[in-house]
Amino acid sequence: MDAPPIRYAKTSDGVSIAFWTMGEGHPFVVMAMNCYSHIQMEAQWPRWRAWYDRVARGRKVVRFDPRGSGLSEAPLTELTLDGLVLDLEAVVDHLSLKTFDLMGTWSSGPIAITYAVRHPERVRRIVLWTAWTRLEADAGEGRQTLYELIDRDWSLYVDITARSMFGWQEAEVASQFAHFMRESVSAAGAKAWLEACRRIDVDHLLPEVQAPVLVLQGHTGKRETAQRIASRLTDARIAFLDLNSLPPLWPDDDEISSLIEAFLDEGAVMATGASPGGLSQREVEVLRLVAAGKSNPQIAGELVISLNTVQHHVSNILAKTGLANRTEAAVYARDKGLA
Repeated sequence: MDAPPIRYAKTSDGVSIAFWTMGEGHPFVVMAMNCYSHIQMEAQWPRWRAWYDRVARGRKVVRFDPRGSGLSEAPLTELTLDGLVLDLEAVVDHLSLKTFDLMGTWSSGPIAITYAVRHPERVRRIVLWTAWTRLEADAGEGRQTLYELIDRDWSLYVDITARSMFGWQEAEVASQFAHFMRESVSAAGAKAWLEACRRIDVDHLLPEVQAPVLVLQGHTGKRETAQRIASRLTDARIAFLDLNSLPPLWPDDDEISSLIEAFLDEGAVMATGASPGGLSQREVEVLRLVAAGKSNPQIAGELVISLNTVQHHVSNILAKTGLANRTEAAVYARDKGLA
């Protein structure tokens, strides 16, 4: 199985970032979950490659190794959120991507959020998988003991971490992933990434994200974290899935891939101007429920979004369509075939 050609982009602070692209169509930038990233190995791992091949049908998938990981150059300075955002900027600018969809997993979630706030005109849709905006203040004694192994016994730390990610039922995959981790980053690089993550807090940026966001949560993260993130976003939907693995190393599970593809495809439909009045897909969903006579609290419950978010959408609908109230909005929806 041939890996796509490796290319390099230079960041504004002089770091060379390795990346590849696969497929043609609207760009979908899939960021690494953390420092464990090696784009060449990923493209040659059948389980991983199958997922990339799937999402690359009708899209241009873009993958890059963040600084200090995989085939990318290590930074000469302390690892920071701003530096990691520069890695993303370098790749999308090198490819001259005017707009693109973005996926952030675990600790690349804050990178996706920060970039989307700084460049709202370029990010069309965002997928967050088990992402966080700030690390829990108390990691627990067991977790702290595990982190201390990075300095004392890097190999043991990798084995334990890989097994904790995939469990005993996925022993073979856990062993493969442990090898992948060792090839991706050094002990010093992993420690630098962890220390950088401890300093990150982008919770305050969530209300400023303009792009629609799909928040996905499996068993590897806290349900409350996903709910808090989704409730603070302006346009978000959330799904809880019965999965322990990390993307795209899921077992043969079609549900999550279908959710992501459907969400991204909605963005493609919206880009064509197919919806009336320039409404977003989420606004169309809200309008349909308004036309059905649902109250704002009922809409919030049905779409699993906050009441404030519903009120924001209703205001946008009225402003975009020039309508005066909910009654006129219901008539409008029926006239446009939405109810």
